[in-house]
Amino acid sequence: MRKLHSIKDEAGELIDSLPDRATWQDVVRTVFERLVIEEGIADLEGRRVWTSDDIRRRLEMPLSGSFWSVRALNTAARIPWAYLG
Repeated sequence: MRKLHSIKDEAGELIDSLPDRATWQDVVRTVFERLVIEEGIADLEGRRVWTSDDIRRRLEMPLSGSFWSVRALNTAARIPWAYLG
């Protein structure tokens, strides 16, 4: 993703990328997806990640092998999922 000058510019580009018949749910979902992606990248760069195996160990589940962003998990817990349809 290329960096723009301001959040307003980035938000405008996100909204412009939506179809003309987009709903408010589409807007919220698109902004939320962008937020989680950017937070996940920052967590990876800051080495603040848990592997799925780390999480599974904590939950005493069988092991697998992918990565989860700590911040993405925390952010996802704050989102009212009913609005994301």
